[in-house]
Amino acid sequence: MLEKIDAWPAERLADVAERDFAQDPRRRRTHWHQLPGWRVVTGTGSPEEPAIQLVELSRDRAAGASGTGARQLADQAAFYEGLVGAWHDGARDAALRFLTARRDEALAARKLVPAVTP
Repeated sequence: MLEKIDAWPAERLADVAERDFAQDPRRRRTHWHQLPGWRVVTGTGSPEEPAIQLVELSRDRAAGASGTGARQLADQAAFYEGLVGAWHDGARDAALRFLTARRDEALAARKLVPAVTP
């Protein structure tokens, strides 16, 4: 199954995320978690609404967690807050720079590629 998904174009993955987000929040899966980024990458709209919902969801879950789980959820909330902040600072261009920098940092932290953004 993952091989099939790997072959999907960005637009299809973004569409899956959009459809998931359109569901009642209690019926959503986790595909919508990528929606803020897909909206920026594909240029289809603002990442704000789903990103803000993800900030709230992450904070709510972090409040009931401890240790590593709470830190990961707090980091997730901070990521989406940063994306919204970048969007406010310079719309799509600034948000793309934010996403690129976070991607590069994550890859470098896992020693998958050397750090490429300042």
